Amino acid sequence: MKLDGFYQDRKDGLLAVLRLVNCNPLADNIEAALDTHIGSSTFYQMQNDYRDKNIAHPQFRMNLQADFVDRMKRNLTSAAHIEAFCNADDELKACTAAAYVWLADHYPQLLEDANAADRLVDNPPSSEI
Repeated sequence: MKLDGFYQDRKDGLLAVLRLVNCNPLADNIEAALDTHIGSSTFYQMQNDYRDKNIAHPQFRMNLQADFVDRMKRNLTSAAHIEAFCNADDELKACTAAAYVWLADHYPQLLEDANAADRLVDNPPSSEI
């Protein structure tokens, strides 16, 4: 699960949008998944660490990857911790999908605009004169 853009900062992104349109129960479920305690960390902290080290600012060096793996392993020391991580991941994915459906049902123009923007990115207009 990648947090980039959706959950990195709770004041921006999907959580802020859900709160703005009063879809608070879904936002509450997302925040509960992010706040799930796993070892000495939370699901949010672990995923943000992954995002920062492997997606947004990657520098592939074995020692950096080994440090990241060690940090993850320190929080996944029991079957209960691993189960909590998997449950939080599943809940976050389900809630993100539910948010898409809810927003599409209540604000269809948002979906149309997003699809139009995606089409422009995938098929930029020709620059021929």
